[in-house]
Amino acid sequence: MMLFKPTPLNKEQPILIFAFDFAPLRGGIAKYAYELTRHLHKLGYTLIVLARKAPGDQAFDENQPFRIIRMKGVSFRWFRLLPMSFYFVWTVLRHNIRLVHCINWIPCGFVARLFHLPLRCRFVVTCHGEEITRSLGIPRRLFMLSTFRKASWLIAGNNFIREGLNRFALETTPISVIGFGVDSDFFRPDLDAEFLRVKYGSRRKKMLLTVASLKKRKGVDRVLEALHRLKEKGHSQFLYIIIGDGPEKENLQTQAQQLGISEEVIFAGILSDKDLRFHYCICDCFVMVNREEPVGDIEGFGIVFIEAAAAEKVTIGGKSGGVPDSIVDGKSGFLVDPNDVDKLADKILWVAEHKNETVEMGRFARKRAISLFSWGAIANRTEMIYQNIFARPRRA
Repeated sequence: MMLFKPTPLNKEQPILIFAFDFAPLRGGIAKYAYELTRHLHKLGYTLIVLARKAPGDQAFDENQPFRIIRMKGVSFRWFRLLPMSFYFVWTVLRHNIRLVHCINWIPCGFVARLFHLPLRCRFVVTCHGEEITRSLGIPRRLFMLSTFRKASWLIAGNNFIREGLNRFALETTPISVIGFGVDSDFFRPDLDAEFLRVKYGSRRKKMLLTVASLKKRKGVDRVLEALHRLKEKGHSQFLYIIIGDGPEKENLQTQAQQLGISEEVIFAGILSDKDLRFHYCICDCFVMVNREEPVGDIEGFGIVFIEAAAAEKVTIGGKSGGVPDSIVDGKSGFLVDPNDVDKLADKILWVAEHKNETVEMGRFARKRAISLFSWGAIANRTEMIYQNIFARPRRA
């Protein structure tokens, strides 16, 4: 292996944030890319973003303190690599880029892997979980492993992802765990959300909340079963708010009717973050008992648990995938077997009947969210990786 002499990192030297999804697009990866960029800029770094076009991007981009280059012609899945490669090479050469942060391995990381040697730049790849939770064909898997082995550094969103990456035997590529962030000033516990109790008629109810795309692995069906069992035992004090949409919505509505709890369940649809934060404030417990599906579909992290924690709420999650990194069992919430409905029902009832304990757990949850998952903390740890990369000899 050839090594090149290390050179120091200069904050005035542009860093390229290479993101297929970027704000104003919605979604966890787009939000991660934007917030990381925004907070790295606050640390004094010169940043250039290379991302695909999105509705409303012109007005959005004009209000950002960093430059955003929008890629055209990358909407077609099987043909996007060619125009993305052109944009990537042009941007790196034009702006003398020495470090690229790829927000995901495909397509961004793979494009960087193809051209990093002739362009003499280094690249970092953030891994969000789909790399190890989705079944990949042999060619795609080989492309992924080649990208990871040529990267200067890999960032895993949690320990579950790191353990999965370690199974690929990536001896030459360092891996660091940096969780996905939350805006603890936006999601906070002191918002006046009483109007929601009036809206939902829940003044005397204990409100449970789930925020999720309505897929099987999110475990909403298990929560419905748990509420049914509680109601059969005389505990009818719960109102369950489900925020989100997805392929399982009709099945879940039918299930609620068949279980006789449709009046205690509200499907609120998709809400903006501004509306969502009030729901976190007003709920008594956030619950999402995620599970692994036979096809390998699994929860990579679960940022909603951290958003709820930032609002000082106790969370109940499934002991599956990356969620154990989001919940400290018995301190910030509870981890349960996603298929044990009786255990889930017991935890829901415990939260409802132990107000003083849940208040303390909520306070601990928020302190932990701020210290580990605030965007400022995420940016600081990412900065350390950038500096370590330039302290090491560059590999050929």
